[in-house]
Amino acid sequence: MASFNFVQSFFLLASLLLSFTAGAADCKCTVSTNRGETVYSPACATPEEVCSIEVKSGVEEVDLRAFTDLRGVEIKLHKSLEVILLGSAAADARTRIKALGDVRVNIYDDILDREVALHTADMYGYNAELAACPDNCTLLTSSVLGGLTGFRAASALPVSLLTYTAAAGTAGVTLDWATGQETDNDYFAVLHSTDGTHFTPLAQVAGRGTTAEGGAYRYVDANAGSGAHYYRLEQVDFDGTRTVLGIRQVSIAAPVTRTAVSLSPNPATLGGEVRIEVAEPLNTPVRIVDLAGRPVAETGLDAGGRFRVPTGLQPGLYVVVVRDQATRMVVRP
Repeated sequence: MASFNFVQSFFLLASLLLSFTAGAADCKCTVSTNRGETVYSPACATPEEVCSIEVKSGVEEVDLRAFTDLRGVEIKLHKSLEVILLGSAAADARTRIKALGDVRVNIYDDILDREVALHTADMYGYNAELAACPDNCTLLTSSVLGGLTGFRAASALPVSLLTYTAAAGTAGVTLDWATGQETDNDYFAVLHSTDGTHFTPLAQVAGRGTTAEGGAYRYVDANAGSGAHYYRLEQVDFDGTRTVLGIRQVSIAAPVTRTAVSLSPNPATLGGEVRIEVAEPLNTPVRIVDLAGRPVAETGLDAGGRFRVPTGLQPGLYVVVVRDQATRMVVRP
């Protein structure tokens, strides 16, 4: 009888251990890459049940915005990672982050509108002070959602970024940024995304090496269509080390879907006369908007259906709206 009880107890204990091991595996969220795409394990789909997060080498960005609280959840980073952790929970100073080797981490807090960055070599063990950066940081104007204030560790700055802006206009999306000083700055990399998660290289802009004066930079994306656009600015040292400086988001209004209206000549010239084919044109309002959907001028038609292109416009592409009709108009100097 005693032997039977021992056997029962042994199998019961083994069953409990197997159940515990399976449960631990089920609550582990693993983030990896497959052919350049970020892959999340099934456990990641239930944030409230996740007990640990493991980020494999090669992953560039981990979206943790679905997690409201990561206290008690270990985030394990494999060595040689350059990764962005996106989400306010990841920016909490109480979040347990364990690095298994050399890593570079950028954390974006999308709720508190701030950027917390850690640039380090040999970050082993736990670091619970990633969000305590403002005590020893340089203030930046960069963030994942654009136009927000952020912080980056002063010792981590190969360049001192003063401003970084993105704006849609008739020429496309214009990116402007300025630096206060640069150290071993080979070039800036501009990456583009339409979802804010998956970025592809768009352009490179030469840096100034090492200088205490810094400089002003500009890049124009002339091929940006309608919809949301995200632009990630990265700085690259001569040894290939990369630092994410910030991400800006710009929205471009969809093309006007009203019935097209005919106008001539098109292209038109500044101050030139344009004729539109509409019934009873006299005093009919004419509205001119840019590709971002912003009104830039308003005028009216004469009895012959004519109006003059305002001389205050910049050369470029516009949309002319007349009643329920619209068409694109190219304006030249």
